[in-house]
Amino acid sequence: MKALVYNGPEQLSYESVKMPELQHGEILLQVSSVGICGSELEGYLGKSSVRHPPLIMGHEFSGIVTTSRGTDVAFKEGDFVVVNPMLSCQRCHYCLSGQANVCRKRTFIGIDRPGAFAEYVAVPAHQAILVDKKVDAAVASLAEPGAVCLHALNLFAESPFVPLFIIGAGAIGILTLQIAKAMGFGPIYITDSNRNRLDYALAIGATGAFTPDELKKEALLIQMKTGFPIVADCVGITETRKLAIEASEPGGTVLFIGLGHNDSLLPINQAIRNQLKLLTSYSYSAKDFKQSLQLLVDGMIRTDGWSTAAPLSEGARIFAELTGQKITKSKVFLIP
Repeated sequence: MKALVYNGPEQLSYESVKMPELQHGEILLQVSSVGICGSELEGYLGKSSVRHPPLIMGHEFSGIVTTSRGTDVAFKEGDFVVVNPMLSCQRCHYCLSGQANVCRKRTFIGIDRPGAFAEYVAVPAHQAILVDKKVDAAVASLAEPGAVCLHALNLFAESPFVPLFIIGAGAIGILTLQIAKAMGFGPIYITDSNRNRLDYALAIGATGAFTPDELKKEALLIQMKTGFPIVADCVGITETRKLAIEASEPGGTVLFIGLGHNDSLLPINQAIRNQLKLLTSYSYSAKDFKQSLQLLVDGMIRTDGWSTAAPLSEGARIFAELTGQKITKSKVFLIP
């Protein structure tokens, strides 16, 4: 089969590889659609501490079941499924309490085992969810990033009916915006360096959308002067993490979602003096994943206007253009 293989920093090749060998309880999928995650762009640049070459990445995907191994597999040939790529031990107290995302033995498809940047991928059957074939394959593959956003917003114990400031209008930022609106957050402001992405954010209901330069000039109206009760950093680089702290109101909550930089020097004294709650969010629970998929199936999340698709064979070019900021869309799906 053909696959897009990560061979080192800025080295991706579309090449022939062996077909996956199924273990007991696994199914083989013919990949229908796989999204490129921002964390994979960091991996492509050699800035990921968890992605090591050679590796077939790809963890946001849907596909068609072609075969299975084991009598207890509930799927049949031709079934359309989306896959939760996070694997856990299912036995520790974290897993048993619904916190598999912090299981000490967790692994990911596309990081710790071959992912879906390929024509076929092998996955544990219990990680797959049956989806109506009427659902668009690209839409279904957004269940994973959608779950990341839903999990982050679900971490708030207080009522969500409060203003929200989102940093980053990439896929996570745009999905956070749409899910936050569905949950009742508002008004919602967003910032990004890409004006096209901001225009789309406005089109789907953002109260205001500003570039970093515009933020300095407009001071984000009155709200920026007093700060926000909740600020969500969906980028995760030092500059955006600093902005998140600076944009928070005294006693507010800063939600760190993005994984851009491993290390950041931050104004912690400012955070302490303003008694900010610095909250991190990682991955999702199985419940979050299913809820995210349901939002997509129910049409609660729009995909038009902020996403595009390209053949998997052009993946190397797409990665280079995304990291070179030559593609303005927030999400790119690769189609094998």
